[in-house]
Amino acid sequence: MGFRSRSGWAFIFLTSMANRLTDTTIWKKQKWFKKLPVLYKLAWKYMTDECNHVGIWKIDMSELLDDLGIEDFDLDDFKNSCNKDYDKKTGSKINRQRIMQINDNYLWLTGFLTFQYGNKAGLINSKNNTIKTIVETLQTFDLLSFGLNNGYFSFDIPIEEVRGYKGLEGALTPSKGLEGGQRGNSKGIGNSIGISTDNNTLAIDNTKLWFLKFYHSTYDDYKNVYNGQSTTPEMFATWKSFIDFIYKNKYEELFECKFINPQDFAKLTDDGFVADIWDATIKSLLSTGIKPEHNLYFRIPTFMSIALKGKAIPTKEFTEQQKKLEKYKGLKES
Repeated sequence: MGFRSRSGWAFIFLTSMANRLTDTTIWKKQKWFKKLPVLYKLAWKYMTDECNHVGIWKIDMSELLDDLGIEDFDLDDFKNSCNKDYDKKTGSKINRQRIMQINDNYLWLTGFLTFQYGNKAGLINSKNNTIKTIVETLQTFDLLSFGLNNGYFSFDIPIEEVRGYKGLEGALTPSKGLEGGQRGNSKGIGNSIGISTDNNTLAIDNTKLWFLKFYHSTYDDYKNVYNGQSTTPEMFATWKSFIDFIYKNKYEELFECKFINPQDFAKLTDDGFVADIWDATIKSLLSTGIKPEHNLYFRIPTFMSIALKGKAIPTKEFTEQQKKLEKYKGLKES
């Protein structure tokens, strides 16, 4: 099919989402792509690289402008241009949905899943190592049944048998809904992120992606759910930035284990887990493999030590951070 990964031919394609298939025929055989302005071609390739593992791109225009080295960009015109197609017989224009706007914050590349994970018949392989995370993410964005019903992707087995399937759409309903009015019915935290606060109890869906409910909510919503037992607004924002960092660097494999909550993230930050060592720490952690039973709150400190040893920072600061780590490890072991 003319596939290449970003690091070589498809037959040496690695499972890490830092390596992705790319369509080498798009330049010659896809008329809609050939008719795009040069800037829009670049933007399309950029989004296929920068989106997450199900094809969702978090809208960040300042980053797009900076990464592409441009001063302005018409996102609406870009979407409209990418969604144009032409009848092979008549040449008349046809409207497609290659790009959909989920809400004010996210775009979805509808063909991404089938292209990246589909077999020769165009069906997603249910034995893929990341299938559970794929299904849970789709349900988090209210896209699973929508995508299946509209033919954007299909699985090689009935959806009820696919790992990670939790029934009809998951907890999060997009605040605005898919472009065109197909989705969107947010009526506050109870309905928008699947959290019940009746009788001061907390009922969070039991999925590995529970944290995305808070990631897509506000600090006030998060604080209300925990009845005041929460971290600061600044640390909550930093926790969200950490998730952005994971998506940007294609480290979604972390979502397969027990993810860290904002309160525990604040504790690790106090112990030295700052943005400067996120990348070194996570790379080191991922190099040893991820298992569902792993808990990031306990795993990160171990690999922080390795990151700190390899980072050129003042001796005094290094010693202080090392002392915090030793204190933390002592508490853990006691």
